[in-house]
Amino acid sequence: YTLKLMYCRDLRRRLMRENVPKVLGILKVSAAIGFDAGVLSCLEYLEAAPWSADEEEKVASLLSELHLKGINASEVLQRVCLDNTAAAEQNIDENEKVILKLLSVILEGKDEKARRDMKGLVSRMLCDSANQNDLMEESLCSAGEGCLQKLRHHFLRAAASDLLDVDQIARQADNLHWILDMLIDRQIAEDFLKTWASQSEMSKAHSRVPPLYRFEVSRVTARLFVGIGKRQVLVSKDVRCLLLQTWLVPLYDDFGWMRRASKGLDCHSIEDGLSNT
Repeated sequence: YTLKLMYCRDLRRRLMRENVPKVLGILKVSAAIGFDAGVLSCLEYLEAAPWSADEEEKVASLLSELHLKGINASEVLQRVCLDNTAAAEQNIDENEKVILKLLSVILEGKDEKARRDMKGLVSRMLCDSANQNDLMEESLCSAGEGCLQKLRHHFLRAAASDLLDVDQIARQADNLHWILDMLIDRQIAEDFLKTWASQSEMSKAHSRVPPLYRFEVSRVTARLFVGIGKRQVLVSKDVRCLLLQTWLVPLYDDFGWMRRASKGLDCHSIEDGLSNT
């Protein structure tokens, strides 16, 4: 069939009647026998013709196999790359929307059991996902800032003997601890550590908040010290000193509560972190 096409007066129009698999076959034979006009016409067809996902894979495979040179081959390959990129970006966008929606539900949800289950789900989705884009990182950082603002609000209210919604301290501290784990896993916790180290107002109010509620806040501090000790969070000496200055005494005050109430508390890692800070 390809040999017949060599004598065709209008090769482009003739190829318009064919489907993508047939044109790929013609392209392969044309390249093998040095039929340049056939190669060019096939590439022009492939550049303009619609194709399915399976056909796209075959196009990319054949072009890579033939190592064709020239502007038309480049344009077809570029189309393959653009289509793949667009599909990948669409999948990433959809996955990210789902994760962000779940993140919002977890932080605002009322059902503690459901929140715990969903936290595990979202954490696994983030670990399994190859998506490490800036938007997701910004969303996590923004969520952390929101939790910190709420925590500070309820913490200072409790310090002023206003115990209305005092249980929000534990909830927001738990949310913050969870987000901090994800920030550390992604190696983007440095800014949060700097912000936490500067919370002198909360630190000064710490002793005026009942230990039953405030020890959850010290778990956040402990997690940061563990991250420093394991080289998961890298900050300057000045920032580490500020963290010690702000939160060391509150951490010691709550250590007994943390040991009794926090399952799986790694005291050795906390001590290592303190010694390396």
